[in-house]
Amino acid sequence: MRFIILFALLLLSGCVSHTEAWFGDLEKVNNPRAVDVSYVELVAFLEADETDKHEWVLGEYVCVHFATDLHNNAEAAGIRACIVQTNAVEGEVSHCFNVFETTDKGLVFVDLSGSCDYRYSYFGNTPELLHYYW
Repeated sequence: MRFIILFALLLLSGCVSHTEAWFGDLEKVNNPRAVDVSYVELVAFLEADETDKHEWVLGEYVCVHFATDLHNNAEAAGIRACIVQTNAVEGEVSHCFNVFETTDKGLVFVDLSGSCDYRYSYFGNTPELLHYYW
């Protein structure tokens, strides 16, 4: 009984991360204490993060793996992160990447998978057929 009460207190206090399976066997780990940061802070994190060092291997390590790893690394570093799933055709997943809400420049979309010509950018309007997993 004491263990259950202690765990509940830790969970409510934000000391325990929330983990959920979200895509097959991949786990998305949320840190309840993660916060939005400035664009400069986000870029500093992205430059230090090593997710982009992974090699794209079709069927083994693809965009969903890059997005999940970056999400989990950011959350572990205290930065609130989101995984975005695009649907070229309704109901069919075509790509995954990340988005961060910065305190000064709004949404910053990040794709470290190497499947796009840009690494990160920000813009105000979000395209249709995007599904956000905070």
